[in-house]
Amino acid sequence: MVRAPEIPQRGPSWGIAFFEYCFQVPANRIGSYQFAPAQMKTIQEIITLSIFPVFSIFYLGDRFKWN
Repeated sequence: MVRAPEIPQRGPSWGIAFFEYCFQVPANRIGSYQFAPAQMKTIQEIITLSIFPVFSIFYLGDRFKWN
């Protein structure tokens, strides 16, 4: 198994994290005026559980099934 150097992999990873952070901070500030923390967490989980199956099927090539 050939291991790729870690340094070139860190740049894109940190870039994606920074991009997500730039959206999360304003969204949390805006959402805090209208939603309670528990409601915001529930919305986050619903979005995650809605998007991940699509990512899993189309990008990872996994089948959607009940285990």
